[in-house]
Amino acid sequence: KRAAAHGEAPVEPTVPTDPSEPTTPPTQPTAPTVPQQPTNPTISGGQQQRVAIARTMVLRPDVILFDEPLSALDVSTRLLMRKEIKALQKEFGVTMIYVTHDQEEAFAMSDRIMVMRDGEIQQLDTPDALIDRPANDYVRQFVAENLQMKIDGLIRYRRGT
Repeated sequence: KRAAAHGEAPVEPTVPTDPSEPTTPPTQPTAPTVPQQPTNPTISGGQQQRVAIARTMVLRPDVILFDEPLSALDVSTRLLMRKEIKALQKEFGVTMIYVTHDQEEAFAMSDRIMVMRDGEIQQLDTPDALIDRPANDYVRQFVAENLQMKIDGLIRYRRGT
């Protein structure tokens, strides 16, 4: 006999009375399954980000790496999360490395910004220094082109075109 698993009746192997009949092997015991935590589809992307950040902050890390943390959020939630992340950084004094391809987000979030090209650091400086004193033509063009696109977009918006 094998023991019942998870409410099953015990299963006994059959022993043939006729040697030409095959035997029925006993069934293998099965491990009880652990129910999975249900995912909560009602929690928003911003709430999911808050939970992830809170789970990290309780560990009191020296450094937190954010890799495109807000890229999947809508604009209003992204702006709110920027404020929340900056407030946490100030409150806890933790170093945060924030990877983003969104230049506006980098300037809004950072005390210092690293501009890279082909894996090489072009300049590591404050946002103001990147604008006022770019280290080379690449940084100058990178920053200036983005700022010009923003200015052009605002002008078009104001003109209604």
